[in-house]
Amino acid sequence: MELMDHPIIRLARLKYIEGSIEQGIDIGVINHRLRLEGLKSEEDYLGGELAGGQGGGDERGGATELLSEEPETCAAMFEASHEMALEAVRQLFRTEVGPRPEEVDHLDATAALLRWARRRRGFDYSSYRAQLWEFVVEIVDAALWLGWLFPQQANASQPIETSQRS
Repeated sequence: MELMDHPIIRLARLKYIEGSIEQGIDIGVINHRLRLEGLKSEEDYLGGELAGGQGGGDERGGATELLSEEPETCAAMFEASHEMALEAVRQLFRTEVGPRPEEVDHLDATAALLRWARRRRGFDYSSYRAQLWEFVVEIVDAALWLGWLFPQQANASQPIETSQRS
């Protein structure tokens, strides 16, 4: 069945440790997004670079929601991550999104993530579909981690710190 998955799902599956909580969440989010867009096969793809970032706010909001509804799932995911790696991601968001990412609205945060992802890739536009699919996976992953590490203040009182884990 995995061979029948959309290539974006197959790329996402490769990005994460097999069977990890992060892999399950990210693939579920991407699969949901593909269904919303009506993309079923590799012949179906998003219309442009902007499409890769359209759901960034949705993913960030969904991550924040998961954080409040399933804190044990998020705590387990944080536990599986190294503190140094999480701190590096926090610093990346503070650099790219702003010194207080939790205060930045979804639209501005998504724009910042798109700029970061383009610089990271070293080019602005995808010349073929696989590059666009990789871009989508990168943006979804970043938006989810932004929501987990810096939930927007309207949805949560404080960003989660891994030192608060039990």
